[in-house]
Formats: sequence, structure tokens, C-alpha cells
Amino acid sequence: MNLNDIRALSIGLLLLALLAGCSSDPQDRKRVLSKAGQDGAPGDAVDSGPIDLQKISTDVAERDRLMLMTHAELSQRLGSHRFRTRSKVRVAIGDKVNTLEEKGEITVSPKGSFSVSSSNQKGRVRDVVFVNGLLAHRAANGPWTLERGDGFEQRFREGTYRMWAVTYKMFRGHLSFGSPQPAEYDGRDAVRYSISLSDPEGNAQLEDEASPPPLTATDDERENARLERLVKSRRGNVKRYLAANGHLIVDEKTQVPLKFVFDGQYEVQPRSTKRSPGKKTGGAGEETENLALALRVSTYHIETEVLESGKPHVVNLPEESKPPPRRRKINAKPLEGLVDQPEAKPGPKGKSGAAKP
Repeated sequence: MNLNDIRALSIGLLLLALLAGCSSDPQDRKRVLSKAGQDGAPGDAVDSGPIDLQKISTDVAERDRLMLMTHAELSQRLGSHRFRTRSKVRVAIGDKVNTLEEKGEITVSPKGSFSVSSSNQKGRVRDVVFVNGLLAHRAANGPWTLERGDGFEQRFREGTYRMWAVTYKMFRGHLSFGSPQPAEYDGRDAVRYSISLSDPEGNAQLEDEASPPPLTATDDERENARLERLVKSRRGNVKRYLAANGHLIVDEKTQVPLKFVFDGQYEVQPRSTKRSPGKKTGGAGEETENLALALRVSTYHIETEVLESGKPHVVNLPEESKPPPRRRKINAKPLEGLVDQPEAKPGPKGKSGAAKP
């Protein structure tokens, strides 16, 4: 995965968000505030069952279950918490260096509502709040738009969380996880694994074009062939892995990743069946280097951490959020009771009063 892939992913997420806030169907906008909606459940989480933490060092399949766990499942297992991620990708192509830095924060309440904030050093910012089936979102600190959740909020949440999973996939098969060591993290019993480079050899040279599946292939065989081509297109050009080190901390009780710190570097040798020459410099037949075929070095740094797990985090819809602009009248009455406030506690004189966030 190069820098252009990462930029495309970020731009794609922002475009999806903008499209979600520009619905042209008046009936959709009419239903935004007309229903209380479903409970703010943590997505379509499916508990994959117990994970054997003793096998993480030796069993790649068991390790994948842990490293590729969705945030929806993590929330289902861990409950209310805050999650923070920071990543930096540096791609050097000859004398040119491109860098992309991204930050993300997720807050999950005891009731399953959540807020997500994602930004990068290019100034691309996106905020999402999801409470009781209602979605409020904004771009670049602009006005909040309120509408019914349609699944975008879950995709954006997982896209923000999976920064570390993308990094893991790029180094998968070339990492060594140390034996589990007892640890403590944020007051929880945990297990710690060291991470190092196990295999510096890059991927084998691939044929220019993969052989298509035979006409008699089943649907499963065709799908496997498609996925294999996809993996080769993303990782097939890695010439060698230069470095990898870090550590992983996993909660012993819920078996979810709590902290991940990783630094890695590899060389990529782009391949092309069309060996087009570089641009001419204006001299007598001189040509510059074709950067599309130049050796590049990709450097990754990523840190993720779960914070304040088990605390009663409050997630509320922004008061200034409004339906899409084409909706003229705003009926705010249905919003009453939809904020994710904690349970009311008795006052000093026996009167009930809602606790402040």
C-alpha cells in the first residue's frame, strides 16, 4: 500500500460522508426527526468466540482473529471506552518524500452510541456522532448535518479504527510475535507480546498476468482467484522488508487489543509491463528517471490505545445539528430524550436530576 492508496482511502471516506449529507429524497429528510430510531447498538457485531492468547505467537490464524477484529466486536466485548490512533506513513521515491499523518478518536458510551473524529495534516477533518439511529456529521469543522443513519457511520468508524489492521496486513507473514508476558494496562490484567521482523525476504516475483480460473471453476474458486490477484497487486512488489519492531498489549479478560505500537519499513520495486521512458529534459536525447518505476521505501509508524474502559462516557447529538438544508421546517420535539445521558441520580433533597456530562 503506497501513499496514493492511503490518500484515495481518505478521500473516498470523505466523499461518502458528503454524499450521505446531500440526499435529494425529501421523504428521507422528512423521516430524519420523525422516529426515535433503534438503540445505538455497536454495529452488526458478531462475537467470534474465545481467542487463545497462548497461541498468538505461533498460530497465524488465531493471531489474525485478534489483529483483524472489528471495532464493533471490540466494543461488544469491552463495553464503554475511548480509542485513539495515530499513524504516519513516509514514502521516499528517489529524492522526493511524501508523508501522510492521520489521527483518529472514537468514544463509545455504555448504551452503544459513539462519536468518531478523523483528521490528517492536509487539513481533511471529519466528525461523526451516532445516537439512537440518528447520525450527525460535519466536514472541516463546518456545520453539523443531522439525518437517519444508513450504515455510513459504521463504515467510517471501522475505517478510522482499522488503520493498524492495514499496517499489519502489509507486514503479515514477515513478523514474529514473542511469547506472552503478563502485564498491566490501565488497571486491567493484560498480556504483552513483543514484535520483530522474522523474514526480510520480500514477495516472490510474480508473472505479468495471473492465469484466469478455468471455465469449469466454481464460484468459490473464482472468488479465491480474485482475492489472490488483489493481494498480489497490493503486496506483490515488496522487494524486501527492512525493519519491524514494536509491541502489542491484549486484555486478558475480554481478549481485545488494548495497545499497539509499531514501526516498520520495506522497499517496493514497482513493476510494469509498459516500460515507458521518462520525460525528456530538453537536452540531446537525455531522459529523466521514470519515477513510476523507481525504487521506493515505505516507512510506517502507528500507535493505538484504548483509554478509560468501563467509564460512563456520554455521547450526545450536537445541539446545533440540523437536517439537510433543503428541509425548511425543523421539528425539534422528537429529539427530546434521544441524548445519551446517564441515568438520573437522586438530588440532595431526594429530588431526581439528570447528571451533567
